[in-house]
Amino acid sequence: IDPANPDVIVASSYQRRRHVWTLINGGPGSGIHKTTDGGNTWRELSLPVAQGWLSALVFVDERTGWAAGGDGGGGGGGGKPTGTGIPVGKTLQLGLDDTGSELTLDVGDVVVIKLDSDTRAGYHWYLIDGGNRTVMREINFDILTPDSTTNLYTYIHTYQARHAGTSNIYMIYNRSMALDPVPAATFNLSVTVR
Repeated sequence: IDPANPDVIVASSYQRRRHVWTLINGGPGSGIHKTTDGGNTWRELSLPVAQGWLSALVFVDERTGWAAGGDGGGGGGGGKPTGTGIPVGKTLQLGLDDTGSELTLDVGDVVVIKLDSDTRAGYHWYLIDGGNRTVMREINFDILTPDSTTNLYTYIHTYQARHAGTSNIYMIYNRSMALDPVPAATFNLSVTVR
């Protein structure tokens, strides 16, 4: 709260969703917000960091503060401090039809993998190999709940190219207690970062 004008407030928000099987950190609801009318309306302030989640704001005086958060870490289980200075490059959207693809990316490029899952039948996507985290880092994971027309959940894994090198990402689509070790589907991706 600005001591010179109590109608000016800056606040952070942190979006998370907790399921029995996972914690999903971050998301579009995380950010820094400001009001100049005592909270009647808010606008989101832009962050000078790559994609990630925000967990706290700390002010050292009425005009200077720090934002704290992380990059998602992988699979929704924590994270590392942000501030890598890696700008976000181009964003590629991939789906099941892109399995087996070989991509060449630049540092900063983002890959969003969206895979549908019929959890009513007990099927889920499982990340078997998240790749070389030095080269490709998972910066967000989310599961979108189904709409009334499809009844399919959408698993969304978002990765960012961090350093030059190669990495593979491998997922399987299977039932959690499947007696058949052969997955119903697989998704794999080979990435070269330059």
